[in-house]
Amino acid sequence: RGKAYTHMYDLAKRQVVIIDHSFRSAEIYDMAALNGATQVSAPAEKLDMNVTRTDHKRALGDWTCFEHAVSASMPALLGTEPVTFVLNGTVWLASGVPEQAAVKALVRASKDPDFFVGIPTAVKIAPTQARGISEIIRRLAPKGLMCGGEVVFTFEGNGPMANLARKMPAKIGIQYQAYSDDPISKEAFAIPAGYRV
Repeated sequence: RGKAYTHMYDLAKRQVVIIDHSFRSAEIYDMAALNGATQVSAPAEKLDMNVTRTDHKRALGDWTCFEHAVSASMPALLGTEPVTFVLNGTVWLASGVPEQAAVKALVRASKDPDFFVGIPTAVKIAPTQARGISEIIRRLAPKGLMCGGEVVFTFEGNGPMANLARKMPAKIGIQYQAYSDDPISKEAFAIPAGYRV
């Protein structure tokens, strides 16, 4: 919608930096803190997830991307109300492509249960969704490079919060249009001068 963001993961410092180019600002998040803020409401080790490759495929540059049906659920809390976080959708993954070598360190780091790859800005607003999405991305990372996907998530339960959430399911969709193996300048990994941190 006309906005530009940069997400930077510092694997050595275990930090995530989100740069908002519209507001010329950068927010720095500690992965351990993000995990701590979400683990209480949605314990990652209780996530039940199924990923099944379908027969559908499509091209993205030289990649062949295969569709995977994804379903997941885990117990969670909405406020103090016990609910079940439920996610269903599809993701497209390219595996066995040369470009996977470029993200080996990221994939290796993502195998650590404390590695947060969700949306940091969502942690305060919706910690359960942030934790669920992070855990699903973390588990998908070793399976291939993401070409796109669309998932819908909601909550199941008998309380008022779950009933309200069922009426307002959330959808996240992402579609990659191109990839490149051109060298990335060092400036791309720094917070631009003059940005508020």
